[in-house]
Amino acid sequence: MYQYSLTWFLQLFHVSLEDFRGHPDEDLEARESDAERNGDGEQVVGIDELTEYFRYQIYSNVCRSLFEKDKLLFSFMLAVTLAQARGDVTAAEYASLVEVEDALKENSRGPKNQWSDWLAAPRWNTLCHLASRSPSLAAVADNFAANAG
Repeated sequence: MYQYSLTWFLQLFHVSLEDFRGHPDEDLEARESDAERNGDGEQVVGIDELTEYFRYQIYSNVCRSLFEKDKLLFSFMLAVTLAQARGDVTAAEYASLVEVEDALKENSRGPKNQWSDWLAAPRWNTLCHLASRSPSLAAVADNFAANAG
């Protein structure tokens, strides 16, 4: 349903680049003071700052055209993609998030839910499933089990 052309993307890139270079704002002085100088004495702004600015421009322009019901999904997909690019989220962790519904259908192989009075069985099964796929979440399930009582 949503389609964005290469022409739209390039136009947004050029407008964003012009805004980033010449738009006066409160961060301009900070960018200039942090900028390096090239051989001609001109200040060079970091590519990381430009990339961050362009990401925000893409996000805000795409969200402007999305239906309200689709904005949260787009935000999640963008956040996960950026986290994967940085190495913060592995493919296995992402797959486990997407496959959580299947985990609820399976019989959990984790420890028995000893907190059923306040922690619903489907939530415990989800936690155990995620813990089996992600070392960082395994610590959470282990902490639950260690502090049972």
